[in-house]
Amino acid sequence: MTDPNQRRMNWQIKTDTTKVKQILDDRRPDMLKRYEAAVASLCEMEVKARQTLNAAGVHTIFYVAYLNDGGGGGVQKLLHDLTTQATSR
Repeated sequence: MTDPNQRRMNWQIKTDTTKVKQILDDRRPDMLKRYEAAVASLCEMEVKARQTLNAAGVHTIFYVAYLNDGGGGGVQKLLHDLTTQATSR
C-alpha cells in the first residue's frame, strides 16, 4: 500500500486500545489454558531431568546448566546419553 493516509488509518484501527483489550479479553481463557499446559510440561520435564541427573551422579551445582538449555535439544540429548550410560553400568 503506497497511500500514507490509508496506512495511518489502518494502523489507528488495529491499535485502538478498546478493540485490542476486547480481543485480548476474548482470547485470555485459551491463552491461560495454553500457559498452564506449558508450565505443567516444563515442570514435568524438570523433574525427569533432575531424576536422571541424580541417577547419573551429576552434582547438583551443575543442574542449572542442564535445566537452562533453552530448548535447543541439548537437554533431551544429554538425558538420553546419561540414561544410556546409567543403564549400561
